[in-house]
Amino acid sequence: MTPRARWRISLAARLSAVVAVLVVAVMAATFALDRYFPGHEIAVAASILLVALPLAYVIVRSAMAPLLSMFHALGGTVMSYKDGDYSFGLHWARNDEIGDLVDAHNALGCVLRDQRLELIRRELLLDTMVQNTPVAMLLVADHGPIVFANIAARQLLGAGKRLEGHHLGDIVAPRRRCAKRSSAAATAFSRWCARAMAKRTRSITSRGATSR
Repeated sequence: MTPRARWRISLAARLSAVVAVLVVAVMAATFALDRYFPGHEIAVAASILLVALPLAYVIVRSAMAPLLSMFHALGGTVMSYKDGDYSFGLHWARNDEIGDLVDAHNALGCVLRDQRLELIRRELLLDTMVQNTPVAMLLVADHGPIVFANIAARQLLGAGKRLEGHHLGDIVAPRRRCAKRSSAAATAFSRWCARAMAKRTRSITSRGATSR
């Protein structure tokens, strides 16, 4: 990267110098042609315009070419910032207002890049904390599938498999049916135990009455 010039020359001074050169060139050509072709002022003026206008366009275009290239580069870096890419930087060798703009643009890129890295570090830290917590955590879209499940939730509901993309009802329904069957079996077993205890109690009571 080439160092920036020490002497500061503003854009206004550069453009003024270009205009001054064009004016001096036109005046010199006018005086020279008027000297060699006296009495033909209109023809001289037309000839100077035909030559001076294309020449002025070429000179101004060449003087503005670096500025136009820098403007295109600035537009490209802004699009890169929009896409989340902050790795680009610009350089302007001249010490003028465009150089100040480039410095501010590069500083903005550095700030955005640092903020992006800090945000990524925080997201990684938060993801590590959420994944390693013993509490099962799910994030479900509104009437939609599961969009996030930590390790505890995967082990609890999916035997360690990924739950993202599945609907919570599809995962919970089989477990709910198993729970209902288990509850029904437990209820039936408790009723059987109650009946068996009642029969045994009546048998013991009848034996005691007979012995008396």
